[in-house]
Amino acid sequence: MTYSSTPLGNRVARLYLNPISGKMIHDGMQRAMRIMIGTDDVHQLSPMSLLHLVACTPDFLALWPRKEEAERIQTAIHSHQREFLTEAVDADIERRMKGVLVLEDWINEARMEDLENNWNVQPGDVRSRVDLAEWLLYAMREILNDDDELRQLDPSQHKVLVDLVSELHRRISHGCKSDLLGLVSIRGIGRTRAREMVDLLGVENASDVAALTERDRDKLASLRGWSIRLVDNLVEAASRPTRRQR
Repeated sequence: MTYSSTPLGNRVARLYLNPISGKMIHDGMQRAMRIMIGTDDVHQLSPMSLLHLVACTPDFLALWPRKEEAERIQTAIHSHQREFLTEAVDADIERRMKGVLVLEDWINEARMEDLENNWNVQPGDVRSRVDLAEWLLYAMREILNDDDELRQLDPSQHKVLVDLVSELHRRISHGCKSDLLGLVSIRGIGRTRAREMVDLLGVENASDVAALTERDRDKLASLRGWSIRLVDNLVEAASRPTRRQR
């Protein structure tokens, strides 16, 4: 008897995923599409849905909750129940959910010291979970892109879902809210500087930074940790893609 792998199996193997993780992500994307096209009117789709999905896979490292965190975690589980696309690969739902909540704080721009204090985690713990979530979200996008059956259900909604996964992947990578994504892609601008630029000047993307006036540059340079040279370098970096597009 001859056995051959499925397209999903080939993709999961190329992504170096645990096969169980691949199956969970694929099934989760099927449920997400049912929500998108309205055949599942019980569940809801949100960034939390995708974070929970990756955190429930065997490729993700769960976090041990402290006794004093139990109530917070249980409250989150109950309040977000309708957003979940899967169940945890093991019975330890609280450990999985703690990982989700740490990641949620990360993409909402919580400072590392606040994550340490609020969740009793070390920077290395956070970094490793962020890296895993980034990899698993990349895998999710690839699996979704490869699934022609899901695309045929509704091509436009399939694209919306791909974009949702892609946006969350970038937010995990940079640790920021959606409104900073147009800035953190500029060389030299991390989430802290990007937030300061948004709050002070209302800029949104590279074009805005490239067009900063002398007055705006001086305002930025006056902030703690900034300088005229730094601002000029950022403006130059922001101008490069603009020049290439012309």
